[in-house]
Amino acid sequence: MQDKKKLRRLFYNNRLLMIFSAFLSFIIWLTVALVFSPEDQRVLKNVPVKIEMSNSVSSFDLRVFGTDEYFVDVTVTGKRYLIGPGALKADDISVTASTNYVDAAGKYSLSIKAIPKKNNAEYTITDISADYIDVYFDVYKEGEYLLTPDIETDLKNLVTDEYYRAEPVLSENAVTISGPATEINKIKIVYARAQIKKTLTKTTTFDALIIPTGENGSRLRYLTINSGNADITLTVPVYKRAYLPVKANLLDIPSNFLTDPFTVTCSPAKVHCGIDEDILNETSVFEIANISFSQLRAGKNVFTIKPEQITAGVVIDDVGQFTVTVEKQGLAERTFTLNKQNIIFKNIPDGLQASAAQDTVRNVIVEGLPAQLDSLKNTDIYAEVDLAGFEASDTEQQVIARLFTTNDDSCWVFGTYKVAVRLEKSS
Repeated sequence: MQDKKKLRRLFYNNRLLMIFSAFLSFIIWLTVALVFSPEDQRVLKNVPVKIEMSNSVSSFDLRVFGTDEYFVDVTVTGKRYLIGPGALKADDISVTASTNYVDAAGKYSLSIKAIPKKNNAEYTITDISADYIDVYFDVYKEGEYLLTPDIETDLKNLVTDEYYRAEPVLSENAVTISGPATEINKIKIVYARAQIKKTLTKTTTFDALIIPTGENGSRLRYLTINSGNADITLTVPVYKRAYLPVKANLLDIPSNFLTDPFTVTCSPAKVHCGIDEDILNETSVFEIANISFSQLRAGKNVFTIKPEQITAGVVIDDVGQFTVTVEKQGLAERTFTLNKQNIIFKNIPDGLQASAAQDTVRNVIVEGLPAQLDSLKNTDIYAEVDLAGFEASDTEQQVIARLFTTNDDSCWVFGTYKVAVRLEKSS
């Protein structure tokens, strides 16, 4: 009797009845959703396509070129709770392209197949946005190719009549190009092209676009340019035009000849040239060469300078070469032998020791005024050897030395000399 009263009390408890009703409603809804849920359709976007490489592709050493990532949209049908965004994702679908019929270089349409990754999937794949994908196969090849500078512009003239434009200069002369062998074999010329949209008044550098082309300028596909991870640039040299006297400079002049100079003549004596405008504002001559006194002997010295050797600017006139004559009367020449104890070393690397591997330097030619030459002795000739940047070696190293005399105000050493040096680790 007591139990019946408790049950009746629970039955008339409104709060408990509300909780029980809510729980019962959830059970009924879940049962309907799972058992009686209607079928729905959903499109999964951007499902990746995996290209399955067959044995034939591998045996022919073929690769995919161009686009190597493909995506399709897959339509699935199934119960709404099974194919909803929270239950089914693109990664749950396996989309593959078969290469079974690929046996040579070329473009192939590969058939696509889509299946669920799970064997017991309770939904159906009903459609794919594409039945085929187009894929290019070929053998990999690479090679180095010379670059041809190329300027693209809509301007009638890149410079005005006041200026002179020289041939463009590239930061690199060649690049490595890789890609499908069929396309690589078509390469006829590789341009380094710069777009110029303004008139130039000074030397200017532009980024260059590398363009491999085939027959009749046709564009090629699927190629990769390797320039050593550096941007290639095209520089257009632009100079101000001028008509100037030609000059050659003498370097390392003994002090006695500063007040009693050598005669220097250049032929032709004047020339039409191009010089950087800022430099032209500060000069009235065209410097074609720097001649060291170590290149001069007693009497008459004749040098020929090619236009391409000149760094001060460019020669506009049609001049094959310049002739520079350097001379002075009243000089003499004598030959000396330099002794080992007069060989001096500088900039010896840390931890190393240097020594001369020869007892003398013979046939050292000294030029100068006769009276001073007559007073010179072998012990007055020195050789200075700069060892900066050298490393220890088990063998002798031939190093260019600077030779000079104790009477360097009116005498100098002619020519270039090397000294055999032992450079060893300090004991």
